[in-house]
Amino acid sequence: MTNLPKPGDTIKVTKHTDRPIGCEAFQRAWAKGQRIFTVKNISHLGPAIFEGDGVSMVNKRHFANGNATWEIDTPAPTPVAPEGRKDDSDKPRWDLLIEGVPRALEEVVNVLTYGSRKYADHNWQFVANPQQRYLAAGMRHEAAVSRGEAIDPETNLHHLAHKLCCDLFRLELLLKERAP
Repeated sequence: MTNLPKPGDTIKVTKHTDRPIGCEAFQRAWAKGQRIFTVKNISHLGPAIFEGDGVSMVNKRHFANGNATWEIDTPAPTPVAPEGRKDDSDKPRWDLLIEGVPRALEEVVNVLTYGSRKYADHNWQFVANPQQRYLAAGMRHEAAVSRGEAIDPETNLHHLAHKLCCDLFRLELLLKERAP
């Protein structure tokens, strides 16, 4: 009886004879296959009190006289999922674009879609004098916003989305020229 569990220990009942070893709730729990109980209280003079499936008391004498045995249940350590590795800390964070400005990106996509329907896919790449013309077009949209007109009357889309498209066209063409 010197090896009694302490309150808070989880015990696993490893043997149980047909002789009663406590309250009816323990008998029902045992019959249903429950073997793990949490020790709520242990008294050298009275019952051992367990929690689990309604079990409230089991007399420690039954464990001492061999009608039942128990062991401290040491659950297997929770497996730790292996941590994956990806060496991308020095790579561009595209997630910042879509997570940071999703509505603005959608408006730009709407402008590109409108232009594709009106002209053709990627038609902007074939416009003569593109740097000058897209600078002028972008500035017209910026001026409209400065006058208090947020929405382009032809497309019903934000003027700044049109300006961003113009700026993106200019930037793409410049970067394309520099590409090896």
